[in-house]
Amino acid sequence: MNFAPLSGRVPSEGRWHCRVCVFLLFLICTLAFCGQDVFAATANKGSVKCRSGIVREKASSSAACVFCVKQGEDVLILSEEDGKDGKKWYKIRVQDKSGYIRSDLVTKSKETVTIKTEESAAPAEEAEPAQETQEAQTVAGTQGMQLGKVKGSGVNVRTQPVDGKVVSRVTTGDSVTVKSSMQGSDNNTWYAISFVQNKEALTGYIRSDFVEGVSPVAEPAQAEAPVTTEVNSNQGFIRGTGVRIRDKEVGGAVVVQLNTGHELTILDEVKASDNYTWYKVSFTYMGAAKEGFVRSDLVTRTAVSAQNVPKADAAFENVIAQMPESYKNNLRILHAKYPNWKIVPVNTGLKWEDVVNAECAIGKNLTAISSIPSWKSTDPRAYNSERDQWYGFDGGAWASASPAIIKYYLDPRNFLDDTGIFQFETLEYHDYQNESGAANILAGSFMSGSYADTDGVTRSYATTFTEAGRANGISPYHLASRCLQEQGVYGNSECVKGNVSGYENLFNFFNIGAYAANGLTAPMNGLIYASGSDENYMRPWNSRYRSIMGAAKYVSERYVKCGQNTLYFQKFNVVNAANGIYAHQYMSNICAASTEGTRLKRAYTDLNTTLEFRIPYYTDMPESPCQKPTSESNPNCELASLSVEGYQLLPAFSGNNEYYSLTVDKGVTSVTIKATPLSQYASVGGTGTVPVYIGTNVYLVVCKAQNGTTKTYKLTIVQK
Repeated sequence: MNFAPLSGRVPSEGRWHCRVCVFLLFLICTLAFCGQDVFAATANKGSVKCRSGIVREKASSSAACVFCVKQGEDVLILSEEDGKDGKKWYKIRVQDKSGYIRSDLVTKSKETVTIKTEESAAPAEEAEPAQETQEAQTVAGTQGMQLGKVKGSGVNVRTQPVDGKVVSRVTTGDSVTVKSSMQGSDNNTWYAISFVQNKEALTGYIRSDFVEGVSPVAEPAQAEAPVTTEVNSNQGFIRGTGVRIRDKEVGGAVVVQLNTGHELTILDEVKASDNYTWYKVSFTYMGAAKEGFVRSDLVTRTAVSAQNVPKADAAFENVIAQMPESYKNNLRILHAKYPNWKIVPVNTGLKWEDVVNAECAIGKNLTAISSIPSWKSTDPRAYNSERDQWYGFDGGAWASASPAIIKYYLDPRNFLDDTGIFQFETLEYHDYQNESGAANILAGSFMSGSYADTDGVTRSYATTFTEAGRANGISPYHLASRCLQEQGVYGNSECVKGNVSGYENLFNFFNIGAYAANGLTAPMNGLIYASGSDENYMRPWNSRYRSIMGAAKYVSERYVKCGQNTLYFQKFNVVNAANGIYAHQYMSNICAASTEGTRLKRAYTDLNTTLEFRIPYYTDMPESPCQKPTSESNPNCELASLSVEGYQLLPAFSGNNEYYSLTVDKGVTSVTIKATPLSQYASVGGTGTVPVYIGTNVYLVVCKAQNGTTKTYKLTIVQK
């Protein structure tokens, strides 16, 4: 055994081993300090075998959807686990996203790859530190809301200053809101910040030298402070299709699914583990009172009462001066909250009653045939009362909308909040519209990534929509949301598959010309239109790129540049006289403008920017906004039968006839009237044994529907 001399000198071989040990110790400490894991794992390759698969937060069919995958898409299988539903689930990764999918929806390959697990990006300390700026010194002494930009690559945001767990990482140019500042144990100033990342609101702490340009958020100019800071009532309604109401926030069991417009009472709100605010709500469904939880971004709260409204500045009051008073309170609230927004009142010059009558034409505006009864018209041309059924429009999945729901969506005052107003946003192209905003709209849909086109080129959908918008002077956000409205999240329509026999490699992303006619389905007519020749609109649409680019020009030239430059004006043409007022309306779905407007809002991570909204108004409008119909009760007040025992009515009973008669012999002192309603939910009055007198006797039989409407049948009995 060799020992080192007392002088402390180490033999050369020993010195080499010591240097290696010191280097390894340094490396381990460095990695630990940076919070960087460098462990590797093996993952199996896999491929999605269903048409469209939902990837969830947890291994449970009731867990929230994270994103969707489509047939043939490659995935990495990180692990397996048994779900509470008794099924096997895979944890998968697709690009930078991960989540759980049922194992029977994925084909697992034996081929494996080596991946890094939960790897942190470069730590904040990699960015070059800077001296504390004057702006940072200013914020250090305040607790107000400040805006700033990140400087540095892969900067850590932590749960606590200095050594808190890493929440996320931000990079140069990302916007953050600085809420307060404090001195850390490392003698550095740390900011408490909030920011949005992948459409998720996050909070945490960041060292102040990695944020620049910190400046106070401008307070809106007000001539008078609001009476109260509370600007939302406890009433609201759902926005979205198939919105899940759960028995508890985040991963609770689904109580029921509700659609746009369903009214709620907000009982409480909580910040949940997914960093979203959730509302505890009560509501009525199929006549029964229910409670549950719903994410707050899927609810629009109703407007505040007048006494809570701030008085706007004189310049803004001048802008809205000519509008009806019933518009102004909500517009003042929006102006106080978003002073950079430009509100443009549009005087249509049309009488409200005339507009309502025109839009209520049977079949002009449609609602899903599965909608609640009060949303569907009971006009004989729309509703078969004898069968208690609504006639199907546009392929059978739609019913003609009721006057009540048409008036609700037609009335702009119902949508003057910071979500509903986006159906009034101008649809011309603006420089601030970019790929990132388009990608936010498309997230989670079949257009969330790239596509391999028929010409062999792989393109990004977000890039294509942005290019199409810039080239044609139309908002790419509008183009993206319009395609989602037409094709749905999963893109299951034959118009976008490109594999229909006889129409291979033809696409119609905007469903132009796609309506049921001449014995053909809507998708088939859409593909026939796509196969036509029209170089102005780049037809035939024999690639996805040509379909999107050509249709963008079509919508721009035929709608946006003709004055129908908001979603509302495309839904309700009250401005484009050249193409016929009340005609040339892009969509028949009564909810379309409102639903698309909700998607438009998703494009903006910072709403406090310069946006323009064109708000229409009419003459002789009702004093208050038109209310949304909510009744789920059956409207049928027709009789299935009417008779007098022992006698024959003249004419023979028919549900369409309300007048009947018969003659009885002298001496008859009474008769028995019988009637049954068509609907099991209706009730009948005026039946039973009734007295008969000499001469003419008139009896009224009333059928009352579940929703309260009535129909009266008149029976005249003459005694000889």
